[in-house]
Amino acid sequence: EQISYLKMLKAASYLRNPDCIFLGTNEDPNLPVSGGHITIPVTGCLVSAIAMAAERAPICVGKPYKPIFELLQKQHGLDPARTCMIGDTLKTDIAFGLN
Repeated sequence: EQISYLKMLKAASYLRNPDCIFLGTNEDPNLPVSGGHITIPVTGCLVSAIAMAAERAPICVGKPYKPIFELLQKQHGLDPARTCMIGDTLKTDIAFGLN
């Protein structure tokens, strides 16, 4: 399903409850596009809008934050010294590698 104002309203309203956990996958603002003639807003824009409305910060679990790597490391026995990451966004991919 597509995002809608009603869905954002529901999300922000649920988050008024302090027991409701606010998870975000990432804070990427846009999708890199070859040629750069257009800007495609992505997840970070939606997470930011809901965070602003809810007046709460999310717990981000995707790149560049550690929880996603820790999960992959545990489930697949990854050794960070022997792991190569290939990504699409320099800002978050480099930060993820440094984490």
